[in-house]
Amino acid sequence: MHTRCSNGYCDEYIYDSNFKRLEWHYTRPASDPKPTLAWSKIYTYTNNKIDTITHYENNHIVHETKHQYGHDLLLIKQTTTFDSDNKRFIDYKYHSTGLLARVDSGQTFSGVTKLITYSEYTYCDNKNLLLRSSGSHTRGPADTWRVYNYDSDGKLIQTINTRKSPDDVTIVYYEYNNGNLILEKFDGIGRLPQDGIIDFNRYSKFDEYNNLTHSYGHYPQLSIFEGNRRYAYTYILN
Repeated sequence: MHTRCSNGYCDEYIYDSNFKRLEWHYTRPASDPKPTLAWSKIYTYTNNKIDTITHYENNHIVHETKHQYGHDLLLIKQTTTFDSDNKRFIDYKYHSTGLLARVDSGQTFSGVTKLITYSEYTYCDNKNLLLRSSGSHTRGPADTWRVYNYDSDGKLIQTINTRKSPDDVTIVYYEYNNGNLILEKFDGIGRLPQDGIIDFNRYSKFDEYNNLTHSYGHYPQLSIFEGNRRYAYTYILN
């Protein structure tokens, strides 16, 4: 078991002895606007790949996400079930090299399946530069793009995000300490680099246990930076 707390907010991790199951519990202090709202997730694993994530609020299941892998053990589909009528899914396709090529997301509601958004990935410069364009199946062509820049060691050091207008640009910088991500800095219109700093100490790899890391296809560093989904692709290592 491992627990980290900050100002009364606590993350608690409970592992089984074979690293086939992980429990995460998040509790709040009495001063929080919703002090009794407790979150928890249970992760199950098969062959060191995440199998299911079950999300609870106050011990009631909110949704469950199942992961499906291809013969090469690359993630090819995620399906999140909210109830019997509402499912959301993400499909992953890869280049022949094994690198992520395209992601399609959609929803099945009352038996009707609809694709909603997609992203396409292009690699160049010895795999150190990744371009992602995002679009919509329902609203026309892509109107956003994102560029990922890596250092010589393959660590993500910068992302450049553009939406709708060439003037609407946000640059995100990443800083590391001994190989572990420690800071994310935002720089955009009306925002200075020091604004919006996120302290990743809560989300950093547990070196003292050496059994928790993040993985996303062949780019282990990507899942860390996808908004709040920092735990979505968590893998247990032997």
